[in-house]
Amino acid sequence: MERRRLYGLCLIAYTVATRLARAASRWDEWALHYATYNNDAVVALESGDIPALMTAWAGLHPPGYPILHAVVDLAWGAPLAWLLMSAAFSVVAVLAMVRAHPTTLLPALLLATDPVQLHYGAEVNNYPMGVMVFALAWMAHRRDEHRLLALCGVAACWTHVMVAAGVGVLAVASRRRGPVLAAMALSAAPLAPGVFDLLSSGSAATQPPLFLMQSVNDAVARFGLWWVVLFPVGLLGATRELKSSQLWLALASFWVAMVALKVA
Repeated sequence: MERRRLYGLCLIAYTVATRLARAASRWDEWALHYATYNNDAVVALESGDIPALMTAWAGLHPPGYPILHAVVDLAWGAPLAWLLMSAAFSVVAVLAMVRAHPTTLLPALLLATDPVQLHYGAEVNNYPMGVMVFALAWMAHRRDEHRLLALCGVAACWTHVMVAAGVGVLAVASRRRGPVLAAMALSAAPLAPGVFDLLSSGSAATQPPLFLMQSVNDAVARFGLWWVVLFPVGLLGATRELKSSQLWLALASFWVAMVALKVA
């Protein structure tokens, strides 16, 4: 146990160091570009317009992250705050995986070293937040903490549709699925007008089709080739962790459906 604790502390130290380094290197014009997506929420908060704040969607993304971005920006009006907030999300996600799997550090190690996570570890958008929410939901599912799972479900609905779908699958698998799903449904109700506006305007289905080779080339340019190693690792793990593989398959199917609908 002491050895695992030592290894866990080393893993967390590595995660903190790499995310801080990513935050430093990510400070460029793209950070400012992404921050502009949350400008409606910042303006609404500064003017005290709470209804506008609660409906400040960033494109197709729910207003959860824009609201948090606006609060942080008001408390500490420095661009570094945006980057450090996302880096903190990424660190908490790894911590959640450490606690979710008390007998092995491999899942946390994969999350900490995944090139995709390293790339997005300090992005000024809702991706790091979404990974954190989902990791906490996975921890709650593994530890049978239905209250935490319900809280994660609420946060997921306000963060990203993919995260909400994943936590929804975990909720269905929970022994207290009723209260968890009810909490998610009630929290998602205020988002209905925004969803209706997106559907009625047609802006929810404006993404281009999937160009496979261009996507592969873009992934290699962003993440290098090491991320390819995760695929055989995932296949090997699927044979030993049925619930994880079922969840991955459900999310992959959901993503394919979103691509077909031109939402993703």
